[in-house]
Amino acid sequence: MRRLLIGIVVLLVLLGAAVVALPFLIPTGPLVARLEQAVEQRTGRDFTVAGPVSVSVLPVLAVTAEDVRFAGFQGGDDLLRLGRLDLRLRLWPLLSGDIQVDRFVLVEPRIVLETDARGRANWDLAAPQGTPAPQAAGDAGSPRSGSPQSGATVQELALGDVEVVDGTLIYRDAAAGTERVVQDLDASVTLAALDEPLAVEATLSLDGRPLRLSASAAPARAVVAGGSADIQASVEAAGTALTLGGTLARPADGSAPRLEGPVQVTAESLPDLLAWLAGGAPPALPVQSLRLAGTLQATPQRVALGGFDLAADDIAAKGDIAVALGGARPAVRGSVAVARLDLDRLLPPPPAAEPTPVPATPPAGQPPAAGATADPGWSREPVDLSALRLADADLTVQLAGVLVSGVEAGPTRLGLTLDNGRLAATLGETALFGGSVRGAARIDGRAATPGWQVDATVAGMQAEPVLTRFAGFKRLTGASDVELALKAAGASPHDIMGSLDGRASMVFRDGAIKGINIANMVRAVTGGAAEGPQQTDFAELGASFAIARGVARTDDLRLLAPLLRVQGGGTVALQDRQVDLRIVPRLVASIEGQGAGRTDPSGLSVPILVRGSFTDLSFTPDLAGIARETLRDPKAAKEALKDLKGTLKGATEGVKPEDAVRGALEGLLGGRKPEQAPQAKPPQGQ
Repeated sequence: MRRLLIGIVVLLVLLGAAVVALPFLIPTGPLVARLEQAVEQRTGRDFTVAGPVSVSVLPVLAVTAEDVRFAGFQGGDDLLRLGRLDLRLRLWPLLSGDIQVDRFVLVEPRIVLETDARGRANWDLAAPQGTPAPQAAGDAGSPRSGSPQSGATVQELALGDVEVVDGTLIYRDAAAGTERVVQDLDASVTLAALDEPLAVEATLSLDGRPLRLSASAAPARAVVAGGSADIQASVEAAGTALTLGGTLARPADGSAPRLEGPVQVTAESLPDLLAWLAGGAPPALPVQSLRLAGTLQATPQRVALGGFDLAADDIAAKGDIAVALGGARPAVRGSVAVARLDLDRLLPPPPAAEPTPVPATPPAGQPPAAGATADPGWSREPVDLSALRLADADLTVQLAGVLVSGVEAGPTRLGLTLDNGRLAATLGETALFGGSVRGAARIDGRAATPGWQVDATVAGMQAEPVLTRFAGFKRLTGASDVELALKAAGASPHDIMGSLDGRASMVFRDGAIKGINIANMVRAVTGGAAEGPQQTDFAELGASFAIARGVARTDDLRLLAPLLRVQGGGTVALQDRQVDLRIVPRLVASIEGQGAGRTDPSGLSVPILVRGSFTDLSFTPDLAGIARETLRDPKAAKEALKDLKGTLKGATEGVKPEDAVRGALEGLLGGRKPEQAPQAKPPQGQ
């Protein structure tokens, strides 16, 4: 017995001596060299541990390494550079499969993620071709007897002191010429056991702006091994906050995890936030503040925000929206209800219109005068439709009302469908500018030659605010009715106009042409006094067009006004922006023109040819037409002039009828003088 006791004591002493001496007997140099070689063989990158390495066994299994480097691009920064690694695992629990981290600290880690000009990433660690991954002895393609199987899981895990101290993360994109920098990263992880909460806290600086992160999951086992965990997360930066709560479910069968819970985002300055996240200058946005709250549902294949409530300054919206991520492109679906919008506040004001002098049209056969403005024509630059192929969409937007240029638009419904580059938009009937508008538009951006289609109906819309707001034209008033059914195919505006087919009609009723008063012009002939404003009232102004291959034809151009009736027809070549019209104004012996439903076939007619480009029209009397009409019925022409003069009480000299007609055309066309228009002689005494 005595010998047995002595033997046991001697064995314990030897074991204790071995444990104490073991760290000094472990050849760390060769072990580190083998580790560096193995990493290099598997990744094709240099891996070095330049500082000292120490290993101890009791009371914990501890490994400390300093100055660890893992290479990035050849000749560039290291992908990973670590000041010191300190890992300590409790030894006895480890022998039974219970991992208890006593200490895990990364001191001054520096990670540099780079993509070069060709898009290659320095974190792409694919082994060089022809370099087989090293196999451990006895590994011949099948697991060795007694080795852990692929389905093994950690039974228990406890984290003690787990920290990142003074970390740096840099992301560089050589193609875009951008760099983002995370500095002063300090993080800690707390986990007493898998059945206890997991908590993560971090502070950092992103491009100079402090940021605080906080997250927790309880119990932690659901995150590691599957199950359901209650989660809380928050992100806080200057003027910005995001909070998320709810449930994280990880099914035990390995199916996709699911996150669901309330989310809230607030931003005091949305432009500054977007500039910070994008790493650029603040964008010009019509809103400053943002507040969003809703219920988030997220899986790897789908993200949805249900019952959301959005407030951006004074804009309010509610609805549901979801994005599917599993297809060839993201697919957005949802419905949104938006409160009244003040577009005058959101949109930039239209530029102030500066009067541009228009040179007089030279007589036929003469070259344009020096300095004459040439028609620039339609742009031949292709319209960029690439954005239509970035995502699919099926959206419905309900608007409670819109304020545009001081005019209220009523409630409306807008539908948007986007499918692999094909866009379809529908606008429900909307009260606008005193009338209503509805329509649909389609763009097919999938083919090399895009297709375009527009169908629209306008009823009773006031022309003046529309033309003033969107075209800067202030000379026409009246209630307008417009019908459009157009389609085209082309990559540029020039090609679109050249392929345009369809029909169009427009009628303006009970309006006026501002800037010219035909009645006053005629009164000047008789020596009477001017009365009323400088405008020519009309009962109707309109035309219908048949459009084929970019050429619009009309034979019912008409104007019904006091003392004046106009009929006409001709063509407008839309692609070449050329006009070829013949209009026949008739001065009639009546100033009652309002309310007429048809033109008056009687009266003195002076046919006018309207020709030229959109920016350089010429107006010349059709002398051949006048001669033909006079020769056909000279008595009728004489009687019409006689009746006109009688109605105006004895006109004897002054403005010719042609000049009155040209004056009316001048007012209609924004002040341009017809070619060679004679100057009116003022009545005696004026």
